[in-house]
Formats: sequence, C-alpha cells, structure tokens
Amino acid sequence: MKCKVSGGVWQIIQRAQSNDVIGSSHEERANYFRELAKYLASLPKIKVEFAFDPSVDFTDKVSKFINKDSVEKIVLDVSVKPEILAGAKIEFKGIFKDYSYREKLDQVLVEKFKGTHEEF
Repeated sequence: MKCKVSGGVWQIIQRAQSNDVIGSSHEERANYFRELAKYLASLPKIKVEFAFDPSVDFTDKVSKFINKDSVEKIVLDVSVKPEILAGAKIEFKGIFKDYSYREKLDQVLVEKFKGTHEEF
C-alpha cells in the first residue's frame, strides 16, 4: 500500500491552502505539516490490517463509520497484509480482534487432511 491520505484530510489541506493557512514558503509549509503530524499523533489510533489495498473511498467510508458515534476523533491506521486472505484484523487501545480468514482456513485444512499426511 502506498501512503494514502483520506479525502477528508485532502479537503482540510485544500481549505487551508485556499485560506492561506499553510503559508507560501517552504519553511511555513514544513512547519504546518510538522504541527499537523504532531496533532494526528496525539489522537487515538485504530490499526486495521486488510488483505487488499483499499481505495481512498473505501478507507473514507470506514473512517466515517468509526468516527460517527465517537466523541473524540480517531485516526485510522491502515496496512495491507495479503497473508490474512480476507477480512480484517483490528487493534484499538490494546484490544485486538481477528476477523481474518487465514486461521479459519488453516483450521479447516488441518481437519480435512488430518491423518492423511505427516506434515501440513
């Protein structure tokens, strides 16, 4: 997955540019993005692993779903792990949920081929 920024973040950046909040010099822009990175790092983060490279539209929908009932803003940290096959793995505030299909498939295969092969 290449670094992607959600549509919401792009809208904020575009508004800031049109309102001359970011500044025009290289130093002003660098400072703006340093402060933005610091702010984003201070927010709670949900880590999500997908088996596929999600589109910006898909991550926007997931982010909106996560943030719709939340009092605080939450950052969606997406990574791509093809080895999980399908589904997702989610981590938030130390709680980990595995909704992927890799382990389920492994269990089915082990049961199906139990006793037919020494090593699987």
